[in-house]
Amino acid sequence: DFVLIHMLRDRQVLSVGQLLHYIQENAEGMLKDAPQALLEKDGEKAGGVIQRDERVDRFFLFLSRQLYASFRNPLGEVEQQISRVDFFNTHTIARQLERVADHAVKIAHAAQSLIEEGLEIPEGLQQFIRETTESVRQLLTHAIRAFKEPNEHDAHQALAMALPIEVQIEKMDRELLNLKEPHLAFHLGIVVDSIGRVKDYAANIAEIALNAEALQQ
Repeated sequence: DFVLIHMLRDRQVLSVGQLLHYIQENAEGMLKDAPQALLEKDGEKAGGVIQRDERVDRFFLFLSRQLYASFRNPLGEVEQQISRVDFFNTHTIARQLERVADHAVKIAHAAQSLIEEGLEIPEGLQQFIRETTESVRQLLTHAIRAFKEPNEHDAHQALAMALPIEVQIEKMDRELLNLKEPHLAFHLGIVVDSIGRVKDYAANIAEIALNAEALQQ
C-alpha cells in the first residue's frame, strides 16, 4: 500500500550494525542464487545476482566512509555508538562479504556462459557443486553468527568445517581434468575456484570472531 524511502547518508537511519546486516543479507542471497542459476540453467536468476552486486558495493562504500569519518572524529565512538576496534572488525568482515558477493557474480557469469554455449554439466559434478556450495553457505552462517553473538564454540566449529570443504574442492578439481569439453572445463574451473575463495573468506570471518572474543575476554 505504500513505499518507504530511507536517506542512506543519514547515520541515524543506517547504523553500522544495519549496514553489516544488509551486506550479509545480500551476499548470502547471491551465494544461494548463483549456484542455483548454474545448476538450473536459469539466466534470469544469474542476471539478478549480477545486478545485486552493485547494492553490496554501495553499502560497503558507505560503511567505509563511516569508518574513516569515525577515525578522524575524536567523538566518533560516541556518535557511532561502537568502539573503533569493533568498527574496524565489522568493516573487515564486511570486506570479506563484499568479496563473497564478487565470487557469486563470477559463478553467475559462468552460468550465463554455459547457457549461451549450450553446455551441460555432468550429473556427478552437479551433485558436487550442490553439496559443496551448501557446505560453504553453512560455514559462512556459522562464522558470521560467531562474530555477531560472540561465541568461541561457533567460531571453532566454523573453522573445523573448512577442511572437509577443501577435500570436496580437490575432488571437483580432479573431476574437471576428466572433462573432454575445454569450454565446460574452463567455466566450471572458475566456479570451483570461486567456491574455494568463498570458503577462505568465511574462514577469515571465523578467525576475526575468535580474535574479537579473545580481546573481549
